[in-house]
Amino acid sequence: MIILFGGQKGGTGKSTLVMNLAIERARDGRDVLVVDTDKQATASKFAAVRTAREVAPHIPCVQIFGKDLWKELQHHAERYDDLIVDTRGTDGVELRSAMVVADMFVSPVQPAQADLDTLERVQSIVNEVATVNPELDSRLVFTRVPTNWVSTDFQDAKAFCADYSEFYICATGIRERVAFKRTHTYGTSVTEAETRDVRAATELLFLYEELFNDRGKGSNGQ
Repeated sequence: MIILFGGQKGGTGKSTLVMNLAIERARDGRDVLVVDTDKQATASKFAAVRTAREVAPHIPCVQIFGKDLWKELQHHAERYDDLIVDTRGTDGVELRSAMVVADMFVSPVQPAQADLDTLERVQSIVNEVATVNPELDSRLVFTRVPTNWVSTDFQDAKAFCADYSEFYICATGIRERVAFKRTHTYGTSVTEAETRDVRAATELLFLYEELFNDRGKGSNGQ
């Protein structure tokens, strides 16, 4: 399975989410490879710290760039159960190349208007790629959601996306929690922390289930 993470806006916590989900996938017994196509190399640095600290399970990570990324992904897919691909937060050759062969495209979005305004462009890219990869499962996941439960930003953002029928909108939101920054420093996931933030771990596990074990739902979470 090839799972691609990308979008049209930086600062969504995409790479941290990629590594947390890759770790969870590996802990679930899958042979996982993270493919980092973002020159900021956030996922690669995360994986390097984890390797240096000899944290198990080991999460291999490779960097691949360019328009022929799709060929490299097909090659690695013969060796690994799952490829989790991290692309930069903008339209680019790596994003489009990976979308050609991906099984699932996940776009992390903050529940803020500046992020929501990018969805029309993301929708356009998905529709273009559909001509060559009509089976691509495209999903939106809201990240950096305010922890203030009085805030309606999450609900308002989901309502805003109701007309984007190309996407399954994940019911699980990842809230802005210090635990993600703290564990990132040590190359670990929020589910592995010695002092676990139960809320952060629970949200991650709910999202993991929704992405990997609850596939086949209709668009917009129906």
